[in-house]
Amino acid sequence: MALLCDNISLYIHFRLEGVRERFTETSTEFDNARKRAKKAKQVFEKVKRERFDRFMKCFDHVSNRIDDIYKVGQGLCFLF
Repeated sequence: MALLCDNISLYIHFRLEGVRERFTETSTEFDNARKRAKKAKQVFEKVKRERFDRFMKCFDHVSNRIDDIYKVGQGLCFLF
């Protein structure tokens, strides 16, 4: 009976070590994935901000030019 208990204890010990190793590996992989996701989000937000800034710069330029054209055009209409 003692031999059976020793075998079970040894079996449980090895199983527990295997679970601990898998847990450590999984935790490491998760941490690495989280870091990569954080970096990807930062890059995405930077590109998003740059696109918005460039769009607004273009939009403001076009908007101002259109205003100038309509103001000049309206002034010409009153001359006729």
